[in-house]
Amino acid sequence: MNSGYSFLRMLSSKQFIAIAKEMEHAGLGIIVSLQTGSRPSNVFIKKPPVEIQPILEANLDLCSPEHYTMRYRLPMSKIIHRSTRIHLMAMGLVPDV
Repeated sequence: MNSGYSFLRMLSSKQFIAIAKEMEHAGLGIIVSLQTGSRPSNVFIKKPPVEIQPILEANLDLCSPEHYTMRYRLPMSKIIHRSTRIHLMAMGLVPDV
């Protein structure tokens, strides 16, 4: 299985947006578009586990609630640029890291 980082590097921007839109439609989070440099960045912000517990329990084949909670608590991915992190924190979408 690929790590999240290597999987993301293999995705094109269009593929990422398509997957993120499916996840957003399923109620698992939101897509945020930011202009932090010369190009806009799209980031998927996962919802906290307590907000999607019923979705996870109804779709155990998707992800177990325990696994989601464990992954949710991990630090933000290193591939998210520092300026993007700062914008997300300023918007109140992620905790200070």
